[in-house]
Amino acid sequence: MKLLIVEDNAIIASGLKYFFETEKFEVFITNSVHDTYAFFDDNLVDLVILDISLPDGDGFSLAMRLKELYHIPIIFLTAKDEESDIVHGLDLAEDYLTKPFRNRELLARVNKVLRNNTKDGEINIKGISINRSTKTLLRGDEAINLTALEYKIFDILLEHRGNIVSQEFLLDFIYERTGNYVNDNTLRVYIKRIREKLGDPDIIVTVKGLGYKVE
Repeated sequence: MKLLIVEDNAIIASGLKYFFETEKFEVFITNSVHDTYAFFDDNLVDLVILDISLPDGDGFSLAMRLKELYHIPIIFLTAKDEESDIVHGLDLAEDYLTKPFRNRELLARVNKVLRNNTKDGEINIKGISINRSTKTLLRGDEAINLTALEYKIFDILLEHRGNIVSQEFLLDFIYERTGNYVNDNTLRVYIKRIREKLGDPDIIVTVKGLGYKVE
């Protein structure tokens, strides 16, 4: 399992990295809002442990955006212990733990969130097995290799499977991740590449004038 720790206190961050690595997690660290967005340009993780007070922004806004873009589970780990902060945090994330904290308690909360989040972790569509907890796609024994951005686009469609995801939402998503202006044709290119790699153009359905969906 992969964890991202967003924490600007280097001592806390390094201590958590060491602890979770001894528990067989793969751990990454960022220390700002900017670095966190940059991290997600090329990486995917299973869970984010997020501080609220960051040098270039607040964790609440960051959590809201990460949820919108990646639908990723989040645990707030923060010194903010006001009731209003806790209530707001629990509205945005899966859990909220205040500092000082015990490593074993945090581990238990992480494992609980991961268990809850992976109950629907494996999806099978037309002979393709998609494991959303490990971010892997298989057709039989053959791996399907999507780029990080292709996977993120496909994962949004999986998250909303059965429903139409608007072109506008996907275009905004691509813009957020690349920083470049994109248009309908750019989106069609990404969808075309994903379909080609999946080997079945009917997995992603085009709903003319509205967007795309996975049945």
